[in-house]
Amino acid sequence: MPHMKTALAAATVLGLSSSPVQADAVAYGIVDLAISMDDGGRNGRSYQAKSGLMSASRLGFRGQEELGNGFRALFHLELGFAADTGVQNSYAPAGATAPSVGWNRKAYVGAAHERWGTLLLGRNNTPFFHAAMATDALSFGLYGSNIFLTTLTGSPENVRIAGNGVYYLSPAWGGLSFNAVATTGAERPTSPRDERRLLGLGVQYERGGLLLAAAYQSDHVPMPGGAQTGKREDHILGGRYDFGGYSLSAGYAAVKMPTQTADRHALWLGGSVSVGRGKILAQFSQTRSEAPAGVKDGKARSFGLAYTYSLSRRTTGYLSYGRVWNNATSRLGLQGGSATVAADAPGADPSGLAVGIRHRF
Repeated sequence: MPHMKTALAAATVLGLSSSPVQADAVAYGIVDLAISMDDGGRNGRSYQAKSGLMSASRLGFRGQEELGNGFRALFHLELGFAADTGVQNSYAPAGATAPSVGWNRKAYVGAAHERWGTLLLGRNNTPFFHAAMATDALSFGLYGSNIFLTTLTGSPENVRIAGNGVYYLSPAWGGLSFNAVATTGAERPTSPRDERRLLGLGVQYERGGLLLAAAYQSDHVPMPGGAQTGKREDHILGGRYDFGGYSLSAGYAAVKMPTQTADRHALWLGGSVSVGRGKILAQFSQTRSEAPAGVKDGKARSFGLAYTYSLSRRTTGYLSYGRVWNNATSRLGLQGGSATVAADAPGADPSGLAVGIRHRF
């Protein structure tokens, strides 16, 4: 009792007892697993267990605490894993020399205000990701989704997610909102000090069933030899319109590489229709990778068709088919969520047919 009285007295002196503190933290996740019949285009078919085909399998923790006067503190930690093996996903973040594990999807802390927006420090999704996700009929999951955009730059790092960053997300003003990011990059103490520094800005307008989104990012990528960096620029513009049980979406993206002969371009068109507790989704996309003079540009077309069925509020069954048609100098793989069907060789046409189940908790 003496200790309790002392604690209460200290709280009163500090003024903490004048407004009750409300804290909230939750654990959540997704387990997504499918059986897929894969064909790389040259070596025949194989059957694979695929994790994260509809939505990447993940485990996360997030929470917030009311601070008063409209402010709240918040945090978010999230990691990805392979549901077929239980192994945690790993890859090399910007500037790293070895693959990493840990909270590789999200790791940030910050503060938010109901009128002034949200400021975050750490690792989070980029403006490019928000625009690409919002205008993808397949929502970055299922075969044929536009998650292939990350392969146009060689890595998801600093395209759809970035670390060592400061993020700002505005509230919506009449349907208009924006988000921005600036990162310290690889935090290299020696030249080139600006390696993987990212600046990005995204704008979104949403009113009724209409959504329009655009984003621009610049990333300082290492050049051959490692003594200096070059600037890669990512642009994206797209929209979506929902009406009744139908949806249409389209977009265009361009990646301007430091070397002028390596720019990449992509466009996509998709839609969905609700049928009872199910939904039919489809998307067509086309990519072009510029090549040096005398070499044919790499071109690819891809198509995805899927059916999802809500088994319950948290569980979804799905059937997904996709195919990529590559020209002789292209080797684009078929992608969906965390799953990929690689092209066996340049000019090969990979395809996949999968049935799976996704559970959210």
